[in-house]
Amino acid sequence: MFIKKSSLENLSLYKYSGVDLSLCANYILSPYFWEPLLKYVIPPTIAPNVITLIGGIFMFLAHFLFFFDSPTGQEDVSTFTVVMSGLLMFLYQTADNLDGKQARRTKNGSPLGELFDHGVDTFMMGIFALIIVTIFKFETRIQLILLIQLLAVFYMSHWEEYHTNTLILGYVFNPTELQLLTIFGLDIYVLYPQIINVSIFSITVKSYAMVCIILFCFIAVVFYVQSTVSHIHSTNQCSFISALYNGTPYAIFYVCACINVLLFPKHFLVEHFHLIVLLLTFLNAYVTQRLIVHRILKEPVQQYHTLLFLFVVFTINTILYALGLPSVIFNFSTFTMLLFAIAIDSTLIIEVIISFSTFLGIHVFRINVKE
Repeated sequence: MFIKKSSLENLSLYKYSGVDLSLCANYILSPYFWEPLLKYVIPPTIAPNVITLIGGIFMFLAHFLFFFDSPTGQEDVSTFTVVMSGLLMFLYQTADNLDGKQARRTKNGSPLGELFDHGVDTFMMGIFALIIVTIFKFETRIQLILLIQLLAVFYMSHWEEYHTNTLILGYVFNPTELQLLTIFGLDIYVLYPQIINVSIFSITVKSYAMVCIILFCFIAVVFYVQSTVSHIHSTNQCSFISALYNGTPYAIFYVCACINVLLFPKHFLVEHFHLIVLLLTFLNAYVTQRLIVHRILKEPVQQYHTLLFLFVVFTINTILYALGLPSVIFNFSTFTMLLFAIAIDSTLIIEVIISFSTFLGIHVFRINVKE
């Protein structure tokens, strides 16, 4: 359905390529925390994918805390939820960095491991964005628009990697620093929750935060585009137009997501805030996962996706409502769209795991002993 047997042959050409320029990771966390943790605490019998999965569970727990504590995204989040979310985010970050080290330590690195790691990250980005926009209690429509922008930054990093064949984690646009900054912000919020409403030069900290998020997203996208353009010009791999065309599936998701958030009635956005966040997260995860699979299998980017077609139909229904024309009620259409997203993305994940593990002759959640 998703994986061509002929493409699996390209797994033999797989070679991971990544550059991590994080100052915190390279000079503090890795030598003084992650490496000792790996050496003295993590047994060599634990498969890297198990560590990845545990890290994902930490962030899903953080999502559940916010779901119950702030059902509309507008409630004051309890100190317990904020503290636990910061801790769970740190544990996720730790697991996200230990899995690769464990893979190299046990010589269990594989394209499935990389895909499993990035696949979990596609969901984590949605939860990460949810925590940020909920803490600042932006107006609901603004919360969701900012969430979409943060999701887009994550996709663009993989769009860049698809064309450069190297995952570049820079000094600034680096998940380690951004996660630590978020955790630091959560700590400040615990100590002084009113800080988001403090005015500096007659402008609230909340407003400054909104501008900073927008600027960060814009600069990050420009950075990824510039990096990709520089690479394709130096290698003549493809034209810039072709590179842009490869981003068409995501452009469709992005435009439709923004249209829906802008046209949904406010009461629906507030009452079904987490339902919409889940829908956007799963759709973003699916499109990003497909791009990652194409890169690892060295395939051209597939332009048509049934899930995106359904999302376009869903968006047309929203437009009909906004125009005062007959349309399907949002409760039913949104819940149905989410079920389709979960079903199709789950099918993709299961097929990838089975196809990759069978072809490579490896176990997913067990250490593979090299003969």
